[in-house]
Amino acid sequence: MKRALVFIGALLILCSGMYADLLAVYKKGEIKLVPDPNFGTKTEWDMLFRAERDKSLAFLPDGSFFRTAAKDGKVYKFNDKGEKIGEFGRNGQGPGDLLNPLSVDILDARYVVVNDSGNRRISIFDLAGKYVNAVKADYPIFCLVALQDNKVALVTQDQQSTFWVIQYRVLIKDLETGGEKEVATFRNEKPQSPIFLKLDPFDGTVHIARVGKDKFLAAYSKSPEVTLYSFSGEKLSSFNVGIEREKLSGII
Repeated sequence: MKRALVFIGALLILCSGMYADLLAVYKKGEIKLVPDPNFGTKTEWDMLFRAERDKSLAFLPDGSFFRTAAKDGKVYKFNDKGEKIGEFGRNGQGPGDLLNPLSVDILDARYVVVNDSGNRRISIFDLAGKYVNAVKADYPIFCLVALQDNKVALVTQDQQSTFWVIQYRVLIKDLETGGEKEVATFRNEKPQSPIFLKLDPFDGTVHIARVGKDKFLAAYSKSPEVTLYSFSGEKLSSFNVGIEREKLSGII
């Protein structure tokens, strides 16, 4: 719990403009991430989360939270001590089923929205885990962030993308009407030669995150620029991180 709160706190500080001290610490040397030794002691974490992508968390005000388990097609609920208190979903394509769920968030303090990526849809549950509805998508969804008023922000891939050129899109989608608004695009081009591919083996990744009560950010891993948007999709501001990537050591 403390580990997650530290990360969220750092992100909010960074995105609110007061990031100079954090960047200074990052530049000076090695950052070690040390987990709370008592967190999740009554939970068989290795049995529940067996995939590298099982990292999505969504917190409620009382400290309880939801976490995705992609291989099992489930979302687990834990209390503020890390003890499992519920679960929903199963591998499948029917109503309430999940297939490779990648991200989860809380929408309008009423719903749990899940990026049901294997089924190319957004599955919606109430806070008790009861299935409510699903909204289909005609494109792969890589990331989902809940905004407000039945709207979510998504990272998707343009249907015209190829192996060599991938066009990522950031959309705001209204889950009630199905309406969409494109907010930003990011283009990832690979060198069209096996020789040069070795110089840049990783694809760029687009990240989105909610900031405070009325903004969200979008950033591309191959660019130092981070941009803030309103929930209506208006570009508010941007800043350049301006640092080189360095290796972090963790004790996880």
